Amino acid sequence: VDQLGRVEYLARANNLEVDSMSIPGIILEGNSNGIGEWSTKLLKPDTEKIITTPVDFQVSGKPKQIRDFLVQLEEMDRLTTIKSVNLIKETGSTKGTEKIKASGQVNFYILNNAK
Repeated sequence: VDQLGRVEYLARANNLEVDSMSIPGIILEGNSNGIGEWSTKLLKPDTEKIITTPVDFQVSGKPKQIRDFLVQLEEMDRLTTIKSVNLIKETGSTKGTEKIKASGQVNFYILNNAK
């Protein structure tokens, strides 16, 4: 999925270690109605025809690299918002070699023009 690739690209461009990335749910286009447990995981347009696609991420690196990554997420050429971020200093880090683990979620907003 394009959104996941964009987040991973930004992480790698900032020399971050990518621990994990995922997109919860399934994107469904059209007006199909799901049946069964899987249907609760569908990403559907809201009343304004907007599909919100969350991307969960967990990366680690130096504080400046993490900061640059988060700024670039917000300044992406797509409408995005950072929903949550949790920063944890990795144990064993010493001054000058500090490493931070950042985990969180960024939401992408896509207009669904399907009729």
